[in-house]
Amino acid sequence: MPRKSYTNKQKLAILNEVEKGIAEGQTLRSLARSFGLQPKQLREWKTKKTTLANARSGAKSIHTGHKSILHEFEEDLLRWFFELREQGMGISVRMMILKASELKADYRRRSARAKDQSMRRFLARHKIAIRAQTHESQRAPAEVRVEALDFVATIRPMLTTENRHQDYILNMDQTPIFFTMTPRTTLNTVGEKTINIRSSTNSTMRATVAVTVSASGKCLHRNLPCVRDSGGEGIPPNSDQFHQ
Repeated sequence: MPRKSYTNKQKLAILNEVEKGIAEGQTLRSLARSFGLQPKQLREWKTKKTTLANARSGAKSIHTGHKSILHEFEEDLLRWFFELREQGMGISVRMMILKASELKADYRRRSARAKDQSMRRFLARHKIAIRAQTHESQRAPAEVRVEALDFVATIRPMLTTENRHQDYILNMDQTPIFFTMTPRTTLNTVGEKTINIRSSTNSTMRATVAVTVSASGKCLHRNLPCVRDSGGEGIPPNSDQFHQ
């Protein structure tokens, strides 16, 4: 029968149950038998309880293993990270890698894969994860289904009359393009309830991009390739027939 292994978190939980049982008058041998362990194992875990509490909870060993390639300058890297987060600046994994490469030439010469993996282990070890700003969700499609069907039932008869030419039935969609694209996610310590990301003074300034196409498949922009109509002919890019 293979020997069962326990994580550091499970070992601490077992030790707490053992201590409670001993306080109630049970023997160490009987408690060890109930957990399928040897009394010697429990005594060893008890002597290392403080070390177990400080070790990674999901790991099955208290040994830290080989030192990270970031260990020589991880304090400087963490200081830089927390200083920027205190200012509300958004930070990505890529930014962390660039900063580490700036701090240590040996790290900069590593492969992209090695740098990415070592950085993600570094972030997990210090309980730093990618966090997102909270935002209000849009309405679910099922909620607007009735409104959409009512709109189609109202507008379709107006578009199918004989005096409506498809070249003049237009569908336009607009979207804002911000001058400064503030990130929606950032690296931050696990457990923080408020994730603040500072925006620039012109973060609300934006331009509106409008894309329009006719029912016949013709684009209202001379610089965009146009959709071919039912006869297989499309409007050339330099056509003056339709443009903004």
